[in-house]
Amino acid sequence: LSAYDDLIENNRRRIALLEQSARLLYREWFVDLRFPGHEHVKVVDGVPDGWCVRPLGNCFLVRKGRNITRAEVAAGEVPVVAGGLEPSCHHNVANAKGPVVTISASGANAGFVRLYASDIWASDCSYISGDTTAHIYYVYCLLKQQQSRLTAMQKGAAQPHVYPKDVQGLEVPMAPDGLIAEFEQLVSPTFELMAKLEAQSALLAKGRDLVLPRLMNGDLMV
Repeated sequence: LSAYDDLIENNRRRIALLEQSARLLYREWFVDLRFPGHEHVKVVDGVPDGWCVRPLGNCFLVRKGRNITRAEVAAGEVPVVAGGLEPSCHHNVANAKGPVVTISASGANAGFVRLYASDIWASDCSYISGDTTAHIYYVYCLLKQQQSRLTAMQKGAAQPHVYPKDVQGLEVPMAPDGLIAEFEQLVSPTFELMAKLEAQSALLAKGRDLVLPRLMNGDLMV
């Protein structure tokens, strides 16, 4: 069992380092403005020539999830993404194609940004799906960079909400398409490897969970 846990933990650490490397590259290019060829680009008021600041909804299709009740959920392996940091449960069908970036819509973690490599059921969240943009990993790094602003959009005291219209109206810096495409090409292998490691960890966890009760019942001897 410890071998399963060690492999899962090793994958978790690798995933964290891989994501950190992609987000550091985003920061270098799009926040610190040390992108390829930056030496030859004029910057006025912190905005390089050819860049602009626009509402997120003008750049990418931000959709609202569709709530699903516990009674409607059927047994399956599709994550149901609601207001928490982790999926609320799992369903047997999806309504958003992966990879997909989600922004939690309610609860203490409203505004939390997460990337799912697989198809999901988008419930209590806003989302941008990979089938609507060729730059999904850029979108994820962009929104993680804006995480504090998204969290600050929470409205309501008892049950905080971050509404899709507010996410759509978030003003973000947009680089030229060519530079975004270059970034996407560089980081795509990183995120694809992360997805493979996550899938491997899920299989390891499933294997561990199958072995554990058999050990406890005495069906397997050590």
